[in-house]
Amino acid sequence: MPQTEELRAKLEQVMELIREVVNSSLEIMRQQPERAKEVTSLWEDFLGEFLFYVKKRGKETKRNLFAAISFRKIWPK
Repeated sequence: MPQTEELRAKLEQVMELIREVVNSSLEIMRQQPERAKEVTSLWEDFLGEFLFYVKKRGKETKRNLFAAISFRKIWPK
């Protein structure tokens, strides 16, 4: 399997898992509004770590993944 196809398959797996945790997060927030801040905090931690890792690896490899991505193409209108 070419590397890009393997990457595509892994990203699809990750996306499925992200959909599950988004749905779980929203369900917890609906059923237990008092836990909304806790859920939000978990997401902030996760997203912060993700963004930090991409930035860190970009510096280490001198390849900026975020600079290569057109956020205009992917951001919902």
